[in-house]
Amino acid sequence: MQIIYHLSSFLLYYPLVMSVFWLIGALFYYFLIERKQTAIDYNKQREGITFIVSCFNEAETITATVTNISKLSYPQKELIVINDGSQDDTADVLLKLKELYSFQFIDLKQNQGKANALNLAAKKARYNYIMCVDADTIINDLAPYYMIDNFYTYENLGAVTGNPRIQNKKSLLGKIQTVEFASIIGGIKRAQSMNGYINTIFGVFTLLSKKALEDCQYWDIDMVTEDIALSWKMHLHNYVIAYEPHALCWMIVPETLRGLLKQRIRWAQGNQEVLIRDFKKVFKKKSLPFWFLFLEQLVSIVWVTSIVFTLI
Repeated sequence: MQIIYHLSSFLLYYPLVMSVFWLIGALFYYFLIERKQTAIDYNKQREGITFIVSCFNEAETITATVTNISKLSYPQKELIVINDGSQDDTADVLLKLKELYSFQFIDLKQNQGKANALNLAAKKARYNYIMCVDADTIINDLAPYYMIDNFYTYENLGAVTGNPRIQNKKSLLGKIQTVEFASIIGGIKRAQSMNGYINTIFGVFTLLSKKALEDCQYWDIDMVTEDIALSWKMHLHNYVIAYEPHALCWMIVPETLRGLLKQRIRWAQGNQEVLIRDFKKVFKKKSLPFWFLFLEQLVSIVWVTSIVFTLI
């Protein structure tokens, strides 16, 4: 009975305690950092950005994404699009888009995975900053300016992750995820920024330093979630990851319970893989805030596992 009591208390109080921590951290971030950010200075000299889009069966969405990136006002940019062995009409759509817009097109005949596609494109990048964008994502015109300006503010910055919003809000699951990303996930990113370590970049929309990518040996092709794995490698290589709430994008989220569950299981598995891989390395890094982030992720996995066993 004692075990059941302690387990029930843990299941109840852990999310409450973390919610308070995230709320306080988010409020501090808003008043100390976010509210004080100034308007974009368009006359400021900024380095170029290479945009990378990896596609797999994205014939329905890739036109909007390529058009959006091509029409961004950011002056120095290039676009690399990789068709990762799509089985639909993605390749044909991209060939037609090349007649309208200027971009590099890498057409892989067999699917090799997103991480491998990103690695191929990143090594061809002309500029020192690389923005990874999902093939169903639309970027706000100001986002590249806000994101790259972080590299002129923070030392040893490896990546800046943006603030994703939801395109498909009509379904109930779409509405729930709209609230989740706008409040809960955004609040967690703000709180983790105050701690100094963000758990993961958003794979859907992130600006990366090419040097940091090279130092971390690019994306891992053997990990379920390449974005989480890269984030922790950057932390362990002493790079900073920043969150830019003013850099908005709009993405498409799962609208079925099965699709949402598959996505969240993938995220959880990715976190577990990283914790197992980097467990020993964490304690070699003498940083209390980083240990706190590690503990937060570890306890979160224990909490989810406890809920599953309770339901069984």
